Amino acid sequence: MMGARRRFLRRLGEVDRDDYYRFDLKERRNVSLRLNGLRADAGLELFNQVNQIVTRSYQAGTAEESIRTILDPGTYRLRVFSFDGVETNYNLSVSDNNLSVLEQLQSPTLIRAGTLGADQFTLTPGYRRYVFSGNGNVDYGAGLFDRLDLSAFSSSSVRWNPVTANGTGGVRYNPGNGDRLFDQLLLSDGREILLEGIEKIVFQNESLATGFINAGLTVNPSDPLFTRQWNLHMMGVHTAWRFTTGSNSVLIGVQDGGIALTNEGKSHPDFRSNAMHTTPGNDSADDFFDVPKNKPDLFGHGTAVLGIIAAASNNGTGMSGINWVSPVISADVLGGNRGDISSEQAIRQWAEATQPVGGSGQRLIINMSFTSPVSEDFRNLVRQYQDRILFVISSGNDSQSTLPTPSVLASDNLNVIAVGASWGKQDRNGKSQKMGDRIPYSNYGSGITLMGPAEVITTKAEGSGNRTIPPKYTYTTNASPFDGTSSAAPNVAGVASLVWSANPTLTAAQVRQILSETAIDVGTPGYDLFTGYGFVNADAAVRRAMAIARA
Repeated sequence: MMGARRRFLRRLGEVDRDDYYRFDLKERRNVSLRLNGLRADAGLELFNQVNQIVTRSYQAGTAEESIRTILDPGTYRLRVFSFDGVETNYNLSVSDNNLSVLEQLQSPTLIRAGTLGADQFTLTPGYRRYVFSGNGNVDYGAGLFDRLDLSAFSSSSVRWNPVTANGTGGVRYNPGNGDRLFDQLLLSDGREILLEGIEKIVFQNESLATGFINAGLTVNPSDPLFTRQWNLHMMGVHTAWRFTTGSNSVLIGVQDGGIALTNEGKSHPDFRSNAMHTTPGNDSADDFFDVPKNKPDLFGHGTAVLGIIAAASNNGTGMSGINWVSPVISADVLGGNRGDISSEQAIRQWAEATQPVGGSGQRLIINMSFTSPVSEDFRNLVRQYQDRILFVISSGNDSQSTLPTPSVLASDNLNVIAVGASWGKQDRNGKSQKMGDRIPYSNYGSGITLMGPAEVITTKAEGSGNRTIPPKYTYTTNASPFDGTSSAAPNVAGVASLVWSANPTLTAAQVRQILSETAIDVGTPGYDLFTGYGFVNADAAVRRAMAIARA
């Protein structure tokens, strides 16, 4: 090879993390390569024609990288890459008497997102990087998976770099809707696969449900109803649990009609103890009576809401709540019964208890699965606590094109999420529905933010109409579910609590933004007045929060 100096001036970053170059040697030669002009930590790797690393240079920081070696005849590839995807310029140069033919290879990326059901992902030829997003899977409980087919590869031939619960590992990547942390697979032929929400990987030498990788892709609690909780699977909660199941840095407030209690003060047996905090001065027990309507209300609405968010999980009993750890406090603000308090009173008490100075410093999420007129005082409280209180509010069930209060406050307050109701795979009668579509009764219009699953399994309390007889504790079923936007809102609130647990430094507005950016578009492309930003995606949202924490 005759030697003219070659120089490449390029940039690496989040989207293009690495560049590849190829050269051919017809005879044994000395090869010298230099990489400098760096603004961040980068590296060099030299591969032979069977994709084995011949040599590499991993100097710390912005120090110059260099490779000097003797190579036999053959075809070689050079990889220039940025550690952790941090943006940097670089200058790659080849000494005079070495390489005159150094060709930069094309580096196309294939990005593919799944549906809300079970999807199979394969490697289409012609790409160097693959980005696969599972996007939830309503069929997970039926034994169907968002799976990656690598049956042409042995698991021992790949390099596995997963994201860990403490935020290390994996790589940051922006597929077009914000940086997230992706699990990384490096194949023996140099190709890279970035993954999120993938439940199974099939290798040449491993069965579908076993192996050193597959064992950690999902979290499967021991609760017997978990396989029927399609709402969790469709939101990707079972993959988000890899990273967080909640934390004490987040307090969840439930404003509703109270929590069903026996005369001895016992709640539903599938509630964890730290989900039963009550608001001082409030009789938070469900009275099963609506004073304004002057009639019994025998369904424990607040009990159903609380179960979705925080039922005791992985205890071998009943169902799984979305959040396993964060404390929950309840207030009875509905029904007009003796001992009830106003929504404003509850907000003030909770805000004071969680204030950064003199309080717990916790972030606060308030679920409100009801529609009601609101006072100017309520509006002021929403604005006052815009950084540290996130309001998740049901949009109502009147099939109207305008949102009622308080959910309509989402139209001009970035710490309010108005939640609409989406179908799963079928309705309670077994009739097929289009996954993610708005259920016709769900209100829509200006301010609608996100869609959550409705008509779901949760904890159930039935009153008898006789206060001396304790409520009956069971569970709703898919044939007789907890429905309405009242059930959609706590699904979103639960996911929001995981996001805030993954990164407690976020503001309430940032949590809403993350949930909106990572939502699965289910209506007209982009934001629309029927489905807002789309269907909530727990796995992607938690990964986004973790990526921001890593920055």
